[in-house]
Amino acid sequence: MNIFKALSMGKGRLNEENMSAMLGYLLSPRQPHGLGDLFLKRFLSTLNNFGGCNGRFDNVLDTKNPLEAEVLLEEPYSYLGKKWFVDLVIQIYTKGSSLNEKNEVHRIIIENKIHPQSSNFIQLKSEFLAVLEDLKSQQAQNTTDITMVFLTPDITIGPLQSEFSALLDSDLENHRKAWLKWTGDSSIISIIRSVLKDESIGDIDPISDYMRHTLKAFIRHVLDSQEELKNPSTIKSNDPGEIKEFVLARMDDVLYRIEQYDSSTIRVYNLETQENEVALPMLKRINIELQLGLDTHFSSGQPKNTRHLGKEIIRSLKEQGKAESNPST
Repeated sequence: MNIFKALSMGKGRLNEENMSAMLGYLLSPRQPHGLGDLFLKRFLSTLNNFGGCNGRFDNVLDTKNPLEAEVLLEEPYSYLGKKWFVDLVIQIYTKGSSLNEKNEVHRIIIENKIHPQSSNFIQLKSEFLAVLEDLKSQQAQNTTDITMVFLTPDITIGPLQSEFSALLDSDLENHRKAWLKWTGDSSIISIIRSVLKDESIGDIDPISDYMRHTLKAFIRHVLDSQEELKNPSTIKSNDPGEIKEFVLARMDDVLYRIEQYDSSTIRVYNLETQENEVALPMLKRINIELQLGLDTHFSSGQPKNTRHLGKEIIRSLKEQGKAESNPST
């Protein structure tokens, strides 16, 4: 039995919050998993090998002392009046000059994407700017290094690339970003496997049978989930295929992504709740509230279906300049 597979069935399915919680549990030296700071150090070592991050964490890895770290889930930050909830925040400290003083030297922000369609291309950049503003408000000098980690499936898809690319090097200045995958080389799964391998040959202290089986079950669940995304033959028959075109629309300060798939299916995805809306009523609402002026019926009087109306709304949002644009500057 795989407990992760059981929990992912029906409405209790594992989502990004659940997966982030499991990852946060492993990353925190304070949790009773029996790994101490081992998983966190291997995570930092993996980031240390990414382009742009080479040697970034040497100052905390080149010591035999246990890492002083705090891991936070769904941490709220504010930027330009909008609240952003960061999936995972890792704050790493070193001892200060006085006995009880400690300095935050690294703040690692993990934006976790389990499903590519949950991508919001303004999110990673907005979260970075929100964290940067928060640090500047707390420190006279910015002495904490920020590293933005974009954690996604091991596939390439347009919206994911757009979100990662929207955070420019000119925005980062001395800070860094890295695109880490759940599977593949130098991934979360490869880190877990390295822990299991070293434990089996005695290179690290033994871990409990329960924790060992939990890690193996988690690996299997992640691999099965990712295979469904990469291999069309394993996807359910009601899957619409790949996104052919999408556009963003904002109503009541909520951002929606209207997606057209290569099968002509139209979906309206709520980027705040990370759920699909009932498409046709939402398309009609977008048409009214954004004053697109589209007729929801054909000349014969027959009502337009979701595919016809969705296609027209995507085109009208672009032509009328009412679509949300990519804030890449």
